[in-house]
Amino acid sequence: VICDPETRITKYCPGSTHDSRIFRNSAVKDMLENIRHLGHLIGDSGYPCTRYLLIRVVREQTEAEKRYNIARSVVERTFGTWKKRFPCLQFTLRIKLETTQLIILATQRREPEFQDNFDEEDVNENMREDPDRVGGINWRNIFIRNHFQR
Repeated sequence: VICDPETRITKYCPGSTHDSRIFRNSAVKDMLENIRHLGHLIGDSGYPCTRYLLIRVVREQTEAEKRYNIARSVVERTFGTWKKRFPCLQFTLRIKLETTQLIILATQRREPEFQDNFDEEDVNENMREDPDRVGGINWRNIFIRNHFQR
C-alpha cells in the first residue's frame, strides 16, 4: 500500500507476497528509479534504503530525525483507520487466500477517503532483484537535514 500524507491510499496491490517483493517488481519502483525528482517514499525497515525509498531512523539522535519518523507514521495511521472501520482486518482471516483478497479489496473500495485514489497495480512479470544501493542511508540523512531540520 502507498498512501499520501492525508492517509488516502493511492496504490494498492493485493497478494500474499512480502511487501518489499511486490514493490521491487512494481511499476512505481521503475518510475522512481527512472524519473529524477519524482519524489520519495518513506517505508519501514523491511525495505532497502535508497535515494527514492527512505526508511525510518532506528535510533533517533536529533529533533530532525524525530520529526522525520513522525512524518513516516502516516502509514501506521492509515492502517489503523482502515482496521478500526473494518474490524475483520485486525485478525487473521481463516479463509481461502482468494476470499481474503476479495475482502481486503472490498473494504478498501468502501472506505470513502480511499475511494478517490484507488489504482490497483499489477506486479511486473520480470522478477528481478534490486541492484545494490550504496549510500541510501547517507541520502536519507541529507534528506532529513534538508526537509526536517529547523
